[in-house]
Amino acid sequence: MNQIPGKVMITCALTGGIHGKEANPNLPEQPDEIVEQGIAAWRAGASIL
Repeated sequence: MNQIPGKVMITCALTGGIHGKEANPNLPEQPDEIVEQGIAAWRAGASIL
């Protein structure tokens, strides 16, 4: 059985790759949307945004 490491780093790509709202209407594009999603990701445990 694999062991889970004691520490992990969770990353988050807030604005995705190259897709825009046409691919996902929930994708943050505007600065205020990106900030809001960044704070939510941090609260959820992301350490790299």
